[in-house]
Formats: sequence, structure tokens, C-alpha cells
Amino acid sequence: MKKAVLSTLFAAALISFTQAQPFSGSVVDRMNGHALASAPAGGAAETPQTPVYNPKATTRLPQFPGGEAGMQAFMARHLDYPRIANENGFEGTVMVQATIAANGSLADVRAISSPDPVLDAAAVQAVMAMPKWLPALQMGRAVKCRVNIPVSFTLD
Repeated sequence: MKKAVLSTLFAAALISFTQAQPFSGSVVDRMNGHALASAPAGGAAETPQTPVYNPKATTRLPQFPGGEAGMQAFMARHLDYPRIANENGFEGTVMVQATIAANGSLADVRAISSPDPVLDAAAVQAVMAMPKWLPALQMGRAVKCRVNIPVSFTLD
């Protein structure tokens, strides 16, 4: 008798599951009356075809070709110490901010902090002369990213 009751309950549950209609309304919070979720009238919700990108989920940061050593060698060749800064003993680090585009080119290059405005122009000019970088990757896709590049000026 117990087996017959269990099989009947299982069969009734299976039939109601196979004949269920797709949900086409919205779920409402009974306490506050706010809609919590909704589905399109045709049935199940569609999943987006393109991935949603999160700006904080960078897979790889942008890189100068040749890495840190390559950047130092480039700066040694292309950074000109301003004559007036050399004569007056100005030295320090200029923080240059740039945007590395998805194709690796530099844009929006500007000095954000420096010990002297004379050093700003030289640092920005050297950064603008840089070749294309390896762009940042986010979920396998090249994306633009803002970087801060320290440019040091020291007297010998």
C-alpha cells in the first residue's frame, strides 16, 4: 500500500512539472510591494550575448614593450634634463598620468604632481614619445586603462 501511494504522488508531481507554464509575471515583495524580478512575456529570461565588463576586474595591466627595464632604457635615451632646471638644481619625481588605449597608443598625457613646472614639460614630452604599449586585458579583451608613470630627475 505504501509503494502505491508513493508512486501515485511521484506521478502526480511529474505530470504537474511537465505541464507547467513558463513564468511571465514579476516577483513582488509582499512586505513592501516592490517588484523584485521580472521575466519577458515569452518565457525564460534571455542571457546577454556580450559579456558585462567590470572596470575593476583587469586581467592584465598595460605594459611597456620590454617591461620595466625597457622603459628605463627608453627614458635614458629620450629624457632631456632641462637646462634651467640643471642650473638651478631642480630635481625630483614628476608623476605623469596617461591613458593607454585598447590599441596601445597613449592619450591624455599630463603631469599630475611635480617638484617644478619646468620638469613637467620634459617629462610629458618623453612620455609622449613612447612607442605603443601592450594594452590592458580584461576578460581576454583589450581595454583602455589609465596609468601613472613616475619620471625621476636627479642631478649627477
